[in-house]
Amino acid sequence: SLPLSYGRLGMPLVPYSKPLAALVGKPIRVDQAYENPSEELVNEVHAKFVAELQRIFQKHKGVVPGYEDKQLYL
Repeated sequence: SLPLSYGRLGMPLVPYSKPLAALVGKPIRVDQAYENPSEELVNEVHAKFVAELQRIFQKHKGVVPGYEDKQLYL
């Protein structure tokens, strides 16, 4: 059986709307596609990805109410 819950307009299974921010960061350039990339290359690209994710989060966390003081844990 379905749990008794009510959302928007008092209707079940219709969630309340929440603010959403969709952001796109800077592209991460990789010279070519590697069939078997080295662990060093994977770690390098991953580090760039994490740095860009952190930059985007810190720059735009004030866009969504309640996130001004949040920290990003990876």
